[in-house]
Amino acid sequence: MSTTRDLVNENLKRASFEMMILRFLKDEDCYGYDLKQKIAEKSGGAVSLTDCVLYPPLYRMIKSGYISEHKEIVCTSRVRVYYHIEPAGEKRLEELSEAFRDYVRGVYKIMDWGKKV
Repeated sequence: MSTTRDLVNENLKRASFEMMILRFLKDEDCYGYDLKQKIAEKSGGAVSLTDCVLYPPLYRMIKSGYISEHKEIVCTSRVRVYYHIEPAGEKRLEELSEAFRDYVRGVYKIMDWGKKV
């Protein structure tokens, strides 16, 4: 049985994964493995996504019209799926970023993390 804390944590994770993915796609089209590598590298290893964590948000964002996909053949017969941010995804990224920033600012204020020691 899920607790309220589990639901909040799950929603925060879902929104933050979506936000991170959209952030990288804003710079350039990427394929799944590339996104995982970029997220891990940019976060200094603090955030790592497995396939079962990465692909559900990608599929949800395709269904919502935030991103699209296109396939390219690499190495003669291998197909690589690239993801591309759409205008609706750029708007979604702005909304998520603003909401997340406000949330984090609030937590910092509550925890007094912004005060100098």
